[in-house]
Amino acid sequence: MAIEAGRRGARIGLIARSKADLDAVVSEVSDTGSTAVAYPADISNGKELGRALRIVTAGLGGIDVLVANAGVGMKAELVSTKTSRVAEVIGTNVAGTINTFRIGLAPMLRARNGQLVLVSSIAGITGVPYESVYSATKFAGEGLAEALAAELASKGIRVTTVRLGRVRTGLDIGNFGSAGGRESRLVPRSMDAADAASKIWDVVEAGRREAFIPGWLKSAHLVKVAFPRPYCWAMSKVAMRIK
Repeated sequence: MAIEAGRRGARIGLIARSKADLDAVVSEVSDTGSTAVAYPADISNGKELGRALRIVTAGLGGIDVLVANAGVGMKAELVSTKTSRVAEVIGTNVAGTINTFRIGLAPMLRARNGQLVLVSSIAGITGVPYESVYSATKFAGEGLAEALAAELASKGIRVTTVRLGRVRTGLDIGNFGSAGGRESRLVPRSMDAADAASKIWDVVEAGRREAFIPGWLKSAHLVKVAFPRPYCWAMSKVAMRIK
C-alpha cells in the first residue's frame, strides 16, 4: 500500500516492528519519487506506538489519512490454540488497531479533518472455518470502525472500511499454503498484492464508507444475510473438506 500511495504522490509514514522491512519499503517508496518517514514500533504497545506516531507525524508535518493495515493470521481449530498465540493475534489485530486510531486521531481532531482507513477482511463479517480467532478479531475491527464513523462524522473525520478477500501476502501463504494445494481449490483465488493496493486507494480517494475487494464478495455477504441457514449449512460442508 505504501508503494502505491507513493506512486500517487503521497508522503508516507510507516510503522512496523521490523526496521529491516521498514528500510526496504522506504527505499521502494523513494523509487516512486515520493518520500517516506519510518519508525519501528509494536502497535500493540501504546507507549511505543505513541512515540513512533509523534516522530512520523513530525517528519511529515501532519496526518491526512491514517491506515490500520497491520494484521496477524491464525488458522487452527480453536481447541488446539495456545493462549500465547491467541494473545498475540488479539494484541495486533484488535489492540493494535484501537491504539492506532486512538493515538492517531488527536491531530486530526485538532484540524477537524482527516480519514481513518481500516483494512479489514471478509472474515470480519463472515466467520471463516478454522480461523475463528482471526475472524473474531476482524469482527472487532468492523465494530470499531462502524462506531467511529458515527462518532466522528460531525467532527470532520471520515472512516473507510475495506473488506478484502485473499491477497497474495505472507499472511495468505501462512493460512492456505502454496498455490495448487488442496485448499486452494476450495477457497477463492487470491489477488495480487499490488492490484489490491491500487483498488484500496481508489476506494480511499473516493471517500467511500466501505467497500468489498473484489466486488463479488458483497454478493456472497448478501446471500449470508438473506439465507442464513442454507449459508451456514454450506459453510459447514466447506469446513469438513478443508479440515
